[in-house]
Amino acid sequence: MTANTIAFDDTHFYSSGGHPEKKLIAIRGDGVGDVTATHIEWTVKKGTSYVPSPLVSGERLYLANDRGVATCLRKSDGEVLWQERLGGEFTASPVLAGGRVYLTNETGTTYVFSDSDEYELLAENPLDGAVLSTLTAVGDRIYLRSETDLYCIVAGVGAESQLASEPADAAAR
Repeated sequence: MTANTIAFDDTHFYSSGGHPEKKLIAIRGDGVGDVTATHIEWTVKKGTSYVPSPLVSGERLYLANDRGVATCLRKSDGEVLWQERLGGEFTASPVLAGGRVYLTNETGTTYVFSDSDEYELLAENPLDGAVLSTLTAVGDRIYLRSETDLYCIVAGVGAESQLASEPADAAAR
């Protein structure tokens, strides 16, 4: 059983679930009918998620488990490239934008790290309020909803790697 969305690329589906046993499976997408015995390429049981969806980027697959561990896997074989414990618990899924991965915990802190084979934390951006939803990136803006507010985050002037918050329209709150 799973509570998230399956990730995919041109050749595979990546499904992470949590009941009765937490695991992530990579499934070749060229089969028909019951492909359980013939199309599962690999399975990973450690660091998998129940609620946050996996994220595909190039040859990497990102996961955030519900208890705050972020993992980057090699898509071809499920090998762990890196794994880091972040603060808090996660319901939101990782999002890729501008060569960076964004991941927000339930207390409103967004972790920003490089889309790469090695873990490189670029920023931690705390906001007020609980966050259970996944942020979205549109153009040069990131939109994030907490339980009480809607935020629009844009790159600071002259500081590409820093984010600044600007108030959302009052009608959107």
